[in-house]
Amino acid sequence: MLGIPSSPHAVTCVENIDLPDSMSKLWPAPIISSVMIKTLSSTPEINTLITFDESGVSYHPNHISLLEGAREYIRSVPHPHPLLLYTLSSVSLPRKYASIFDGITTLLQRWMVRGEGWGGEGAPNNVLFVNGWDEYRRAQNAMVHGHESQMRWFRWGWIVLSRYLVINDLKLEDVVATK
Repeated sequence: MLGIPSSPHAVTCVENIDLPDSMSKLWPAPIISSVMIKTLSSTPEINTLITFDESGVSYHPNHISLLEGAREYIRSVPHPHPLLLYTLSSVSLPRKYASIFDGITTLLQRWMVRGEGWGGEGAPNNVLFVNGWDEYRRAQNAMVHGHESQMRWFRWGWIVLSRYLVINDLKLEDVVATK
C-alpha cells in the first residue's frame, strides 16, 4: 500500500510475547536488539535505521522502547560499515495536529538552524520528508485499510489532521558502534 517493493526482506512482522502492543509497558532493549540481530543479519547492505525519538511521537511506551533497542543493537553488534540511526522528531500536540500548516513551522525552524550541517560519515544531521497530495492519500489509505485493527474513533482525527502524514523530520543520533 505504501509502495514498498515486494521482496523477502522488504518488510518483516515480528510476533513476540515479550513485545506486547501496550500503552503501559516498555519493551526491554536487549529483546529488541536480539530481534534486530536475527532480522537484520541477512541484510548486511542496510546502513541506516529509522525509529522514534525519546518521546515516541505520542509518548507510546513501545515507540520509546524502540530507540533504546536500536541504540543497543548498534552498540553491541559489529557492522561491516557505519550504521546510521535517525529518529523521527516528536512535536507539541498543537503542531502534531496542524497537518499541512506545521510544514511552515518546520521549514522556518530548519531555516533558522540551517548551520547544523553534516554528521559522521558525511550523513546529514537532519533529513526532511514532505509528502505531496498523492503520497498523503496513500498514507491515509494505508492506515485505514492496512491497519484496520488500529482503527478507533480517535484515529480518524489523526488521519485527517496529523502533520506526520504531510511532513516528517529526522535527526541523526550520535551512537558509537562496535567496529
